[in-house]
Amino acid sequence: MIEFIRIEHTIEEAKFYRYSPIENPDMLYINGIQLLPNNPLPYIQRTNNPEGIEIEDFVVSVVDLCGNELADITDAFDIVTVFQDENGKPQVEWSLTNIDYDAGGELVILKITQGANDIMYTSYFRLTNERSEYTSRWDYRNNASDTMLSTQLNVWYRQSKSTFNSTTYNSIVDGSLISANTTLSKYERWLTSIVDRNIFELFKELFTARFLYVDFLRAVKNEDFETPDIDDIENYFETEFTISRNPKDIYDPLYVPVVPPEPVPPTQVIVLDSVLSLNNTQVQYNFHFENFNPGYVSLQFSTQPNTGWTGTNTGSPTSPRVNNVPTHKTENLYYRVYHEALQISSNVLQLPVPAIVITGITATPNYFSQSGNAYTLTYNIVGYTVSELLSFEGSKDNVVWRKMNYIDGNENPKTINTPFSQTQFKFFRIRDRVTGITSNTFTIIL
Repeated sequence: MIEFIRIEHTIEEAKFYRYSPIENPDMLYINGIQLLPNNPLPYIQRTNNPEGIEIEDFVVSVVDLCGNELADITDAFDIVTVFQDENGKPQVEWSLTNIDYDAGGELVILKITQGANDIMYTSYFRLTNERSEYTSRWDYRNNASDTMLSTQLNVWYRQSKSTFNSTTYNSIVDGSLISANTTLSKYERWLTSIVDRNIFELFKELFTARFLYVDFLRAVKNEDFETPDIDDIENYFETEFTISRNPKDIYDPLYVPVVPPEPVPPTQVIVLDSVLSLNNTQVQYNFHFENFNPGYVSLQFSTQPNTGWTGTNTGSPTSPRVNNVPTHKTENLYYRVYHEALQISSNVLQLPVPAIVITGITATPNYFSQSGNAYTLTYNIVGYTVSELLSFEGSKDNVVWRKMNYIDGNENPKTINTPFSQTQFKFFRIRDRVTGITSNTFTIIL
């Protein structure tokens, strides 16, 4: 890429200028590059030194053509990138930002000092805000992934122009000339200040860059332009050129691309859908997985919802699975599925102890038989499904129990009659003869 400001290993190389024999070296006019002090937008250049350039632990100062140090600008100088060129030589991309010094109209160079004896110098440029309105910023690169290089040059906008392009034809009706299509091509006329011929040649190279921005708008040359011939002893000239700029394609030197966050991997989940009592000792676990396929899982249970997991049964990840839980009908236990290697546990479910709970009894007079008292019982079946007819029983002393009189069925509420007795029944219960589950004893107040 174009190197407007070179970095060289000696001051002689930095000051080198190829001139014609007709030109007087003492009367050379070097002009064309003008960096602006206190500019928050970095100027970035890329070295292409045949011997290579390495810069670290540096002190940078502005010096005049006689070598006098004018200002320390170390804080404004930075190494953007270190790389190797196609020949394996080390090179750097370097920048200048917010240079706190204005050198006025004179040419300057930068002196870059490393250690005691390693000193490098840049080629000439101007560093001033004087007549900055007659300058423009140019940003350029060949590939979208490259660093955008930049400089400030003594070229400037003069006027907007445009060209009509139209297609016409003669009317078949009356032969009149009709415009069929008209387009307006807009472009701009730009001028250079007095610039030296070598810098103008570098300037022309800018238009070979695939990405070129002038004062932050994408630009292309409108028509070819040549370097003017010089007939006298001078090495400079003024000229003009035309370019087209795209106001919709804007470059922001301070823009930092938004780096999308790393995608969050989907959460690996075990879902325990349900647990089911199969018999007096076995519990069936029904489960599924989300976002992973484990090779095994463990079936666990505990007397606490968060700790004390035991009864681990490690095996197939295929649902459903059966676990041996001898006390699940006598204890209120909690259940989960667990993957030990990934430490992933499912949600926790509870399988209530199978029970029959009488929730209320109310007297129901004049029902079924006048031989005893009639009552209506309400009850709940907890944790299991009744398979056969329940037995509804009563007692006078909570010791001896007798089956009550009722129509067979497990309807809820259930109406019963006590047998005729001199002493009333005041204790009631329900018994499942298949499972042996007996309800709570419900006492009525006589």
